[in-house]
Amino acid sequence: MQLPVFPSEFGLPEYFDERYDPLFALIEETGLPICCHIGLNTNLDDLSRRDPTPNKGVMVPVTGLMTAEAFGMWIMGGVFERFPKLKYVLTESGCSWAPGLMSRMDALYQAWKAGAIGEIDTAKDPALEEPPSFYARRNCWYGASFPGPREVLGRDIVGTDKILWGNDYPHYEGCYPYSRENMRFAFSEVPEEEVRMMLGENAARLYGFDLEALRPAANEANITPDLVATRLEEIPADSTCLAFLRARAEQATRAAKAS
Repeated sequence: MQLPVFPSEFGLPEYFDERYDPLFALIEETGLPICCHIGLNTNLDDLSRRDPTPNKGVMVPVTGLMTAEAFGMWIMGGVFERFPKLKYVLTESGCSWAPGLMSRMDALYQAWKAGAIGEIDTAKDPALEEPPSFYARRNCWYGASFPGPREVLGRDIVGTDKILWGNDYPHYEGCYPYSRENMRFAFSEVPEEEVRMMLGENAARLYGFDLEALRPAANEANITPDLVATRLEEIPADSTCLAFLRARAEQATRAAKAS
């Protein structure tokens, strides 16, 4: 089930409002995953729709921040506490941001439980029953489009079983037509069992795909363990994939420091 990241874009309350509880109870009963695409808050979304757009340089870089904001609202708003079997998928968002945010939310959770934070008396406002990271690990999946090593390094924190590879076709920042190169870039040093999970098995389990029915298509694609385990020695020079662009920038920085 596809839902907008911020219902406030449409003049509706955010998802932690308990008026959504009947909807979430039904979704939980059906077992359908909730999929939220990376998005913007209301003000920036209004900005993006103007013609001409005043400053795309403001709009584009903060979309990841908005995704993290929505993630925090679902968790800290108690949605997953009330509905422990909900499956929440943040797609095209990566997941390198999640470990740090989970740690920060856990720290604030401890302060909240202690009874005060900043200038706020929280003694009469009960915290969640579990730390925020508990709900993130149990209820959240990540559509890690065109991942790089950063996403892979954090897999033990967010959950290797919660990362879903994607190529973001046909967007400019996606890895197509270098999807195989992206897999090698991200997963060449990862154990095969975990690679299989992130490249397909996690998605199959989440969405109820029949792996045997998909096997002929997988055989035709011929993405083998040996292929993915082959380290990528050279970043594709003409790719506009964000993971590759970042890697090229880092290489240039290292070269400049070494010269």
